[in-house]
Order: sequence, then C-alpha cells, then structure tokens
Amino acid sequence: MLDVQLIITQAEAHERPQHTRAERKGDRETMSSNNDQGPELKLEHIMGALDVLFTLREELAQWLEEANDESSKEALGNVLRHVEEMESEYQRRREAAEKV
Repeated sequence: MLDVQLIITQAEAHERPQHTRAERKGDRETMSSNNDQGPELKLEHIMGALDVLFTLREELAQWLEEANDESSKEALGNVLRHVEEMESEYQRRREAAEKV
C-alpha cells in the first residue's frame, strides 16, 4: 500500500530543507556570488533542477499508475501536476537563460 502522506512529506522535505540561520545566511551569500559568476552557471543550475524535476515526475507518474485507491490517486495526481508546473517554469527559465 502506498503511503501518500509519507510521499508528500518527503517531497516537501526535499523542497524545503531545514537549515540553521547561519547556513541560510551562507546560502544567500553563495547565491549572490553565483549570480556574479555569469549566465553559464545560472544555466547549469537550471539544467540541474530540470534533471531532478524530470526524475521526480517520472517516479510520481509510476506511483500514480500503481495507486490502488482514489484518495491516493487524487493526492499523487495533485503532486504530479505541481511538479509538471515547476518543470514548465524551469523550462521557461532555461529558454530565457539561453537567450542571454
């Protein structure tokens, strides 16, 4: 049996990692310095995000096919649509970054 709540919790944990205040400050400084490194690095980050979203979308689609009850199917369908929307947004960002 597929535990939908566990899947959603794990997806949320990956989406919002827990960091200390100092780590978050360091992350912001790193992000700021990454912006200074040019469009190639930005494109590389976008491509990495697209790779992760593609893999996640494929796994969620498989889980959706294997789901047995309607509530699981509905929850997985909602999560899958959210991932598809994120993937579309990152594809848009990739296209914009490639034009620079």
